[in-house]
Amino acid sequence: MKPFPTILSVLLILLVGLGAMASEVAGASVSPPTHRIYLALYRGMTPAEQGFMDYLRDHDLPVEFIVRDAGNDPNAIPAMRDDIRAMRPDLVYSFGTTLTRILAGTQGSIDPAVHITDIPILFNIVADPVGAGLVPDLKSSGRNLTGTMHTVPIAAQYRTLREALPCTRLGILYNPQEPNSALSVDALTQLAERDGLSVLRAPVTPANGSHAVAAAISRVVQDLLDQKVDVIYLPSDSFVIQHARLITGITAAAEIPTFSATEDPVRASGATMGLVSAYYNVGQFAGFKATQILRDHLGPSEIPIESINRFAFLVNVDAARRVHRLPPIALLRVAELICYNEGGCLPDDVAAATVAPPGQSSGPTVPAIPLEASKVEQTEAISATSSGQTQTVERIAPPSPCDPGQPFVLRHDGSASRIELPRCVQDNGAPRVLDAPPLTNRLVLLVQQHLNDQGFDAGRNDGLIGPRTRAAIRRFQTAQGLKTTGMIDFALLDRLQASSP
Repeated sequence: MKPFPTILSVLLILLVGLGAMASEVAGASVSPPTHRIYLALYRGMTPAEQGFMDYLRDHDLPVEFIVRDAGNDPNAIPAMRDDIRAMRPDLVYSFGTTLTRILAGTQGSIDPAVHITDIPILFNIVADPVGAGLVPDLKSSGRNLTGTMHTVPIAAQYRTLREALPCTRLGILYNPQEPNSALSVDALTQLAERDGLSVLRAPVTPANGSHAVAAAISRVVQDLLDQKVDVIYLPSDSFVIQHARLITGITAAAEIPTFSATEDPVRASGATMGLVSAYYNVGQFAGFKATQILRDHLGPSEIPIESINRFAFLVNVDAARRVHRLPPIALLRVAELICYNEGGCLPDDVAAATVAPPGQSSGPTVPAIPLEASKVEQTEAISATSSGQTQTVERIAPPSPCDPGQPFVLRHDGSASRIELPRCVQDNGAPRVLDAPPLTNRLVLLVQQHLNDQGFDAGRNDGLIGPRTRAAIRRFQTAQGLKTTGMIDFALLDRLQASSP
């Protein structure tokens, strides 16, 4: 039997949702890690974790990453909590509101016998930590907890939505079981109704099985369309983000635009546009806070909860043209345009109009939103929001998903194995992110081939996830034991498999 690190390198592809174009190369030996960071993920690896890990590597902080993923299942988090207690890492990185609430507890109900209180927790990609009950205010958690916020303030999102997509009937799709999502939907509803808009809230909750989920989402989206909404808002909601491609497929067919609070639906899933904080940049800011804890020896309660103040207005030009809703020229001038048209993103007359006349501003700024956070030292391109600062819509340039100079680099702890994964492939002359159908079956096929090569009996190499392949995956994971970072995200596989043609 071949050694495990090679298998792990291949199977790590699933954790970041990539495809079958990986190539393994030999890497130099790494120094023994001095800090152990437990990455507690909720929906697999995202650019936020890539930014976090890149920041620590670039700032010469030797670390060992222990990766665990709940697979969008809150019922899996208590076992993760037990795993953290057993492993005793130096720091826990916690992704999102749902996972952090279960790991760390909420104000007034923290129980040391249940929650992690004696290990520093750094949360990331949390929209409203005060509203979610994680902290009493943004100045200090008062406990072994700190973190970063990732969403653009709702008021700024709302103003941009109104300017970019004027509407009278606003639909909102969200999972009411996600506290951050419900909080943001309440805030947006209040702003919209104050301005006389009709707000149609469409809660959708996870169902059992991928087909049931797809049916439930399709039904709720169609109900919004039947009620003649002009725009559908997609909040920072893990369930909505996970199924954004399905949602936007239905809305695009009806020529109804979508406005996203987060980056991935616009970049990778066909949402029309959004005002967002780039996950990669937020992850880098979280990395800065990790160095404050691990290198500067600050207690988490000494580190305020903050957000970055650089926002990006993303426009998926292909999606916008499909629904005939390009934003006004003033916003196009500051937008980051996403398109795969080799002849240019915009029609010539529109492209010419986006060039600002000499001496004029290239575009608007978002007025200041008071946030209860103190200013911290700016670290490279990462700057914290402080009360009274002007928050400016800028072009943000995180690594392009298709930039061959920015591959995903994955390592297996405890070995010199290293792989560099391309983020895209060329499909009929256009770049495609590797987790997009129909590339999914090639991803599954790769896993089956390697499991069978190692003697784990995954059945036929047919590119389909069935009981035999699942059993082989579990046997592989059991053979690796607790030290493995090669967890396989079943929820991701189910989602990708369900969305494949």
